[in-house]
Amino acid sequence: FLLSNKKPLAVWFLIGINIALFLWEIKLEINGELANFFNSWGLIPEQLSTALGSAIGGNSAAFLIVFWSSLSIFSGMFIHASYSQIIGNLIFLWVFGNTLEKIIGSGRFLLFYLFCGFLTGIVQAVAEPNLAIPLIGTNGAIASVLGAYVYKFPKVKIDSILPLIILYIPVEI
Repeated sequence: FLLSNKKPLAVWFLIGINIALFLWEIKLEINGELANFFNSWGLIPEQLSTALGSAIGGNSAAFLIVFWSSLSIFSGMFIHASYSQIIGNLIFLWVFGNTLEKIIGSGRFLLFYLFCGFLTGIVQAVAEPNLAIPLIGTNGAIASVLGAYVYKFPKVKIDSILPLIILYIPVEI
């Protein structure tokens, strides 16, 4: 595979957006508004399935709720619930997304990332249609990036560490 020397602009953009929104989440948490933010901008499968059922039943106003819920899949991809979630996601995005973006280009990588995040949001909503809590985080898109990396580089060895309280054990993945 030929890697370009171009900067991974899409990865940098995604990392920047995620960090900026997480900093805003910290401010919202201090003000006691974080739960409302999650409920407004995260995907709530129960709302989507209820609206979809109403839309299929002929309620034309429900199409607007279906549309909004579909947009919440994208907005929920950029919202994170904890420091560990955002740090883990962004480390994996940086390490694996960087290489993938150099192979397929910035535009295609960004489309791949957003499509996979949207698709995993739909799958989660179908799997748990009665779930009333918001789905947030970019875990599905990151899992897709990891899958694409493994597909492109099936024999690559990755050196890592396994943290165990105060010990760090090097492991090869």
